[in-house]
Amino acid sequence: MTERLSICLLQTIDMAQHKEEYFIIPMLKVLYFKSGPTSTEDIKKNIFKYCELSDEDMLPYPSRNKKEPRYYQIVGNIISHKNANFFKYVYKVPNPASDKVELYALNGDGLEFIKRIVEEESEILDDSFVDDKDILANETEYVEIEDVHKRTLEVYDKTGEIKKPIADKGLSKIVLELTGYKCQIAVLLDETHELFHNKQGEPYLEMHHLIPLKASKEFFPLNLDIAPNLVPLCPSCHAKLHHGSFEEKNAILRMLYDKRIKALNESGIYISFEELIEKYYI
Repeated sequence: MTERLSICLLQTIDMAQHKEEYFIIPMLKVLYFKSGPTSTEDIKKNIFKYCELSDEDMLPYPSRNKKEPRYYQIVGNIISHKNANFFKYVYKVPNPASDKVELYALNGDGLEFIKRIVEEESEILDDSFVDDKDILANETEYVEIEDVHKRTLEVYDKTGEIKKPIADKGLSKIVLELTGYKCQIAVLLDETHELFHNKQGEPYLEMHHLIPLKASKEFFPLNLDIAPNLVPLCPSCHAKLHHGSFEEKNAILRMLYDKRIKALNESGIYISFEELIEKYYI
């Protein structure tokens, strides 16, 4: 298995049942995002957050407990058969509560491997490229954030499938100016978050899509790269949304959701808070 196996998580699935190798990285991601040692059952119950399951995967396994889907058996086999591609990143943790329930955690190589994949996916899906010709000239003296750049935009690969939305740097620049180059979490909390200055002498902030761009296909033909969905954050707050604890992510997303949902609705984008947090694997 190579690190490029992660590509499978970004591809559209067919109706066939997935093989063992498809589930390796999703299983490792369960361990990565869990706060402690994890059992086989917990891996089975949480793996759906990190991969797409086909109809075949969901069918009852004929020779096992008919209430369990087939992918449960595959995950169990990966562990019980000591799949080398899984266990080179994992070690068994003693379980003080039960000798029968085995617990697993990422070893050093596994932590580094999955952390790199998660960071690469975040960069690909949430910080997409834009050509210089697409940078907008700021022709307005002032404009309400809800009214900025409500457009539909898609990028197609050679098959004609939607490949990746473009994040418009010009729009990001306008949003930064409208929000006064301030971390929006700091504003909501009435705090001052320390910022350094970039090469242009401007406060350095990172633009975050409240609804991640990876969810674009769920809202097509609407575009998620619009001002109400763009949130300037200081590096610390941005990192918390991608790598923080459940409590930190949930608290930040709740504040941002309550502040932005009306403007998102006015742009034709409707999402519940529960649906939003699912996009962050919470």
